[in-house]
Amino acid sequence: MDEILKLTKDSTPENPAPYPVLFEIPTQLPELLSILDPIHLNYSRPNWFSSKIFPYDKFGKNIYLFIGGKGNQYVLHKDIYHTNAWITQLYGQKKFIVFPHGQDEHLYPGKKDVNSFLSPINVLNPDLEKYPDYKKATPIEVILEPGETIFIPNGVWHTTVGMGHNISFIFDQLNGSNFKSWAKDIYMLKKEQGLQMKANAQYAFALSVGALCKIQAAFGRKF
Repeated sequence: MDEILKLTKDSTPENPAPYPVLFEIPTQLPELLSILDPIHLNYSRPNWFSSKIFPYDKFGKNIYLFIGGKGNQYVLHKDIYHTNAWITQLYGQKKFIVFPHGQDEHLYPGKKDVNSFLSPINVLNPDLEKYPDYKKATPIEVILEPGETIFIPNGVWHTTVGMGHNISFIFDQLNGSNFKSWAKDIYMLKKEQGLQMKANAQYAFALSVGALCKIQAAFGRKF
């Protein structure tokens, strides 16, 4: 960890540190869980991922610690499985560049599977000759300060730029508002890889756990 912190602290736009440097908190840094409790921040609810019926690190159920440095830039993307994302800045500043819904055609996403969640555009230096429609996009920029949290709804394209040495805490959210898109992604990502049987099995799992969560909620279960 000391080496990672030094590497990211020394990062510059001309010589950026590798990014993202991330840790799966429950499996790699479990001692942080009690410090970060409550994970749901008392307002990112309901979150069906809080149920143990969802295996950790599968289908979008993740809790990350991101460490970055000045000049670090993430690829322009929307989150896989159409999960909602909650990002809290613990240290330093991070700029978020967010594209509200309805701008996919201006961002040139890939055609299938995981690539359909990624854009080739460098928002800091866009190639308008190669991607002319990008000039029609209307991004929103915000700088997240320590102690602040940003909510990224499912399906929203976004990227980040490190303003300096920074540490963020990130987790995903699933509930009735994005369940259909989540289940569709689980099916389509495997189908487009030619894994039809696995796609069918995962879709059946998705429908089953979704139905169970709805039943539990009807009987008063708090997620």
